[in-house]
Amino acid sequence: MIARPLPKTGLPAMLTGTGQRMLGGVPDGLEGQALARLLDKPPANGDGTGGPLIYIAQDAGRIEAIQRSLAFFAPHIDTLVLPAWDCLAYDRVSPNIDVAARRAAALARLEPQAAHALPPVLLTTANAVLQKFPDPQAIAGRSLTATAGGVFDRERLIDWLEKNGFARTPTVRDVGEYAVRGGIVDLYAPGTGTPLRLDFFGDTLESIRPFDPADQRTTGLMPTITLAPASEIAIDEGSIERFRHNYRSAFGAVTDEDALYAAISEGRRFAGMEHWLPFFHERLTDLLEIFPRSPVILDPLLPETLAERQARIADHYQARREAMGQDSGGSSIGGASYKPIPPDTLFIMENEWATRLADRAAVYLSPFVPTDSDSRNSHDLGGRTGRSFAAERAAGNINVFDVLATHIGELRNDGRKVILAAWSDGAADRMAHVLADHGIEPVVPVASFAGAGDLGPGATGLAVLPLESGFVTDELAVIGDQDILGDRLVRSPSRRK
Repeated sequence: MIARPLPKTGLPAMLTGTGQRMLGGVPDGLEGQALARLLDKPPANGDGTGGPLIYIAQDAGRIEAIQRSLAFFAPHIDTLVLPAWDCLAYDRVSPNIDVAARRAAALARLEPQAAHALPPVLLTTANAVLQKFPDPQAIAGRSLTATAGGVFDRERLIDWLEKNGFARTPTVRDVGEYAVRGGIVDLYAPGTGTPLRLDFFGDTLESIRPFDPADQRTTGLMPTITLAPASEIAIDEGSIERFRHNYRSAFGAVTDEDALYAAISEGRRFAGMEHWLPFFHERLTDLLEIFPRSPVILDPLLPETLAERQARIADHYQARREAMGQDSGGSSIGGASYKPIPPDTLFIMENEWATRLADRAAVYLSPFVPTDSDSRNSHDLGGRTGRSFAAERAAGNINVFDVLATHIGELRNDGRKVILAAWSDGAADRMAHVLADHGIEPVVPVASFAGAGDLGPGATGLAVLPLESGFVTDELAVIGDQDILGDRLVRSPSRRK
């Protein structure tokens, strides 16, 4: 697609008009500066939604990397993350309750009346942007507000938790869980940031206290709370009847062996029921439909990632279709065959994706220099992948830190500020000692890109900024500890499963 001429010049102009553009010179780690430059002036959406800039990353790991880059280059830019389900298309299991809860909480914030209060950047993934979801206004409308000292029925709260996707557990530790002990209800709702302990006396909610999930000790008092649903599906009278009607319309008569249909009919949640999400709602929407003119930023290789995801969805659907009606083969649900819904009812497939992308500005990031000579359609941010010291490490008879010291001197002579990026506070502390032992000093801790400007002559910055590899721009050089030391044995701590 050829982009229409831009109404104004400069990097922020890439977010206006329609069509596809290329922003080159953005190696890994420099995405934060790219977003800050693009958002130098607010994008003119023109649709009255106040929609955010939508960044579509390849996967959740890339989202974390972009958040780290933003925290370094533009800590003033807030983000909202819309995650994808962590299960396969047409799976027999539900998404992890923590993932489902975080997704539902993010969707609730997308409802039109709250759009003006959204952060300027919405981060999502290829999988998440292809997946349709219920009307965010309906999800937000299922929220529940409680005030300490007011009349509030404990049984009403428990009923709401059950209908809105919370899992009852002996002890609350993760988002989407709740526990009941007499007049005390512990719960961890998405968006609260901490689990809460609600103490009831009769029909009065006496207190609301945050508590630490590690030691279960309360840490203060809260006057009021608003609880968001932990699931995109509410099991209530309306959704049950809607599911039953849609299921029979799609698949005909239902047998007693269909455990999914039986569970929903009885008001019980069923493992994997999310894969029939359209049957529970009047209609589904998607992120690009909600914000029809919001510009999008796309990761390198994102078109290939999206096409692969769409092909995999189609393959899984076809496999389920072929297995329908078979008595064996692992495709059954409680004795009845797995009855898949068409892909385009739950996912954005190829043709619909092209339509969604056509009438907005779409900026593709690339680490390479753009080849398009038309400056209206491309721009070079000027970043390049930094030097790796792999050859010196492999030589065996070369002190890599001596080479590093020489390289830092050359960068400074070219007028660049130099920052060494470590994966963690501990790694930064060790690196500072090693650098001092090799005469690379003074080393000054820096927390952000702004701090690099305060580095004095001869000083080297040291930041906690996990990078796979470093990069250079006209004004800055960031050298990753992995560039110097090679493959690491320790990564950032993973989320607890």
